[in-house]
Amino acid sequence: MVISPLVLTEVDRLAKARFGSQARTAIIDFVLDQAGQSRFQIPETGLEVLGTARMVQRQYARLDLDLADAKATWPGHRLRRIGVPSEGLMVLD
Repeated sequence: MVISPLVLTEVDRLAKARFGSQARTAIIDFVLDQAGQSRFQIPETGLEVLGTARMVQRQYARLDLDLADAKATWPGHRLRRIGVPSEGLMVLD
């Protein structure tokens, strides 16, 4: 499973707001532990990824996407750029 760092920050914020600091800490620790065991991947988010996300936000402005949602489209953009069809790509957010 690949987890966007931007989504992880949303999980952190929402978990604290809805369930409290202790639950938030447990969730984040679980994700980090799973990533440490190579069960989850947390890719780096750099200028290219954020630039693509902003392009998607502008292109679909009427949807009012937040940055994490727009960033979730990056794997498809990247695959298409290198010539790999991305129609069957599923991104969990």
